[in-house]
Amino acid sequence: MSSADQVLAGRFWNGAIQNYWNEIAQSAAGAERLPTAASARLFALLNLAAADSVIAFYDAKYTYNFWRPVTAIRAATVGNSETMSDPNWLPEVGNTPPDPSYPGAHATVSAAALEVLVSVLKRDRLALTVTSEVLPGVVRSFGSLSDAAEEATFSRIFAGVHFRFDLTTGRRMGRSVADFAVDNFLKPRSPEDAADDDRPRRERRVQ
Repeated sequence: MSSADQVLAGRFWNGAIQNYWNEIAQSAAGAERLPTAASARLFALLNLAAADSVIAFYDAKYTYNFWRPVTAIRAATVGNSETMSDPNWLPEVGNTPPDPSYPGAHATVSAAALEVLVSVLKRDRLALTVTSEVLPGVVRSFGSLSDAAEEATFSRIFAGVHFRFDLTTGRRMGRSVADFAVDNFLKPRSPEDAADDDRPRRERRVQ
C-alpha cells in the first residue's frame, strides 16, 4: 500500500467502527440472500459481540492506561539518547481519541465482527464495498471480509493514533469475545439448524 493509500485509509476508517461493520453485514446479508430470521440473528450476534468488545477494551484501556502516540512522540524519553521529542507533532487525522491507547478499539471490534460474519456466513471471500461517514462520497472495495478487517485495523496506525501492539492485542480480544458470543448465544432451536451451525469454521485469514 502506498503512503497516499495509507493516509486515505487512516482517514476513511476514522469513524465509529461498529457503523462500518453494520454496513458490511447489510451488504453481506443481501449478497447471500439470507432469509429474514437468519439476517436478524446475524445482526444480533454482530452487535452483541461488538457491544461486549467495547466493554472489554474499555476495561483494559483503563487498567493499563497506556499513552497514545501523540503523547509519546511529543515527550522526551528520559535517559534514552536515541529518542527526540517533537512537541508539534499531530496524528494524520488531526486529533487523538480522549482515552488510553491499549488495546485498540478498531482492532477489537473488527476482529469480533469478522469472526461473527465468517461463522454465520461460512465464508470469508465476498466482494464488498464500504462507505465512510467521515469521507462522504469515498468508497473502498474489498475481495473478502478479512481484507476489510485488516485495513480497518491497520488504519489506526496510518491515522497516527495507535501502536502496533494495541492492534495485536485488540485482535485477540475481539476474536475471543466473538467466539464466546457465537458459541453461547442465539443458538439454533432445531436439530437441523444446530447441525448446520456446528460445521467447522473456515480458516481465518487474519491471524
